[in-house]
Amino acid sequence: PMPLKFYGAHTGRWSGADGLNPQNFTRGSELRRSIIAPPGYVLLVADLAQIELRINMWFCHEDYWLGILREGGDIYIASAAQHFGIPLTEVTKSQRFFGKTAELGLGYQCGWQKFRTICALRDINLTEEEAFQTVQTYRLTHPCINSKWLFLSNQLNGMYNEHYAHYDGPVCYVHEGILLPNGMRLDYSGLTPHENGNWTYGLGRKFTYIDGGKMLENIVQALARIVLGQQMLEIHRRGIHIASSTHDEVLMIVRESEAEAVQAEVEAIMRTPPDWAPDLPLDVEAGFAREYSK
Repeated sequence: PMPLKFYGAHTGRWSGADGLNPQNFTRGSELRRSIIAPPGYVLLVADLAQIELRINMWFCHEDYWLGILREGGDIYIASAAQHFGIPLTEVTKSQRFFGKTAELGLGYQCGWQKFRTICALRDINLTEEEAFQTVQTYRLTHPCINSKWLFLSNQLNGMYNEHYAHYDGPVCYVHEGILLPNGMRLDYSGLTPHENGNWTYGLGRKFTYIDGGKMLENIVQALARIVLGQQMLEIHRRGIHIASSTHDEVLMIVRESEAEAVQAEVEAIMRTPPDWAPDLPLDVEAGFAREYSK
């Protein structure tokens, strides 16, 4: 047994308590590897591959990048090839890592200064000009995501009104909130405009700044949580024992003799899009071992 908050984050994601967060055991850590299956069993781990990136592309209707994902292509290689102006076959491992950093770091309206810091934390040293140009290139090559930031910023004006309702795919913008496809709600109580053009939400003395990029991040993370949660329910219905989850992966205990068959069943479940997003391209990476080593 361990402490678990069912709705720990603003976006509905699970978290821990009492200084222990089983949702955030570092991959490859001693703590993670110390979790061991009982004799005759293995730990099957299945991870939704690039789930936030995929939902972001889908929600914003980035058809070019969605096409790469649907064809099984490597979106990080494609991003690096576009950035460096080289063929896909010539992208190096370090260039792919740069493409991954850009795709994961710039989808929520990140500015060039922050992006430069993100890169430095990953041992990628950019000049100010290089960071600025990378951000500009991303926004030019992801025009629908760029437009969605502005669209969401404009929704704040509507969400400030008491009787507002505007549908956008699987979500609906309402007064001080966003309704999600499973009935959950992203809460922006206390939404307030300021003279400098900024918006905040929160009650009492605690408030949080919000803009189009942050709203998109909230929506994408909430939708990712719903996808994983619905898949976990289906896995449970199939009689597969779920022990825990970490980020966007599910940790299951299965008989060693049945591991390969159960892995195939779980992969099929997690590649099936939800009914509210039938054209969302999902993928999964799975594996099993005696310890939690994935």
